[in-house]
Amino acid sequence: MTAESRRPLGYGLLGGAAGLTLLLLLWLATSGAQAGGTVLGLVLVFVLAGPLAGGGWYVLARANADVVEERAFCQPTASAGSGSQVGVLEQYDDLVWQRVRWLRDHADDASVPDAVDHLQQAIDQRSDLLVRGQQAASVAPSTL
Repeated sequence: MTAESRRPLGYGLLGGAAGLTLLLLLWLATSGAQAGGTVLGLVLVFVLAGPLAGGGWYVLARANADVVEERAFCQPTASAGSGSQVGVLEQYDDLVWQRVRWLRDHADDASVPDAVDHLQQAIDQRSDLLVRGQQAASVAPSTL
């Protein structure tokens, strides 16, 4: 689910909270409730409509933050050279595949355990960039 597709959900939750609040307040106004009943009705408004409004607000806030993060991830960065974070991720992918091909071609070589360690390091760096959203190292992936 993309950030843009979550916005209608957030607005829908806020609209549902507003509609439920309106209905409950209308019910309180027409039911002839006394002071205690009015307070109980207002508590009911907060118990039923409050979580919907809170959920809608949270979904909208997260959607906006996700859009900002996605744009920042795709824009060029000064610390990673001339490319965007997506470009750096592609470089890490290329580095991982290069090491996998080397392992395939040198399966009988004595330096395979060292190459496996380097492959694991490259996969971890790619994972840091992709999953955890951390900045990539300021050096090129091939020099790592």
